[in-house]
Amino acid sequence: MALEETQVQTRSRLKFEKKVKEIHDRASGQILDLVDVSLGDEGKFKAIRSKILRVINDAGRNFQKELERHYAMEYVSTTEDIIVVSGNSATNNS
Repeated sequence: MALEETQVQTRSRLKFEKKVKEIHDRASGQILDLVDVSLGDEGKFKAIRSKILRVINDAGRNFQKELERHYAMEYVSTTEDIIVVSGNSATNNS
């Protein structure tokens, strides 16, 4: 049963999912690169690549389901967000 989320929790979850996807994609690429270099054989790599991607993607989907079903979260910034507002960027050359 899915938990009811507030708007803040929904934004927090989406922010978390985006960050996890970035980490997931980077790790996936590095794993595939390591396997490719280790095997040194394009044919063997192509044979195992799809199996590795299936395992990685299944884990990602299972993580997503677990998160949506059982967790409500809220992002808490650990640093101050600084917003710089500058004046009019138009220059006057007179």
